[in-house]
Amino acid sequence: MPKPKDPDEDEDEDKEDEDSEEEDDGADLPDKEIVFEVITELVTAFLRNDRKKDEDLPKGALQEMIEKEVITVEEIVDRFREELEEQLDEG
Repeated sequence: MPKPKDPDEDEDEDKEDEDSEEEDDGADLPDKEIVFEVITELVTAFLRNDRKKDEDLPKGALQEMIEKEVITVEEIVDRFREELEEQLDEG
């Protein structure tokens, strides 16, 4: 006659399954530091490099707008977050 299963054994098995899933999660993905490096490059381009030939928002204009409180860093960050979330949802 088979012995009844100990409920603690099921719990241990579930934990092992969760652990193995966590180990596999993101194993093939780049390190998040790479994302941070790309963000740094994007900000540099946004503030400097892309502004060199931009007639609508020339180099230095954004900094001046922030200094004169035409726009805030928070507004820029919020808009960036909105765009990021929207485009992630679009897939």
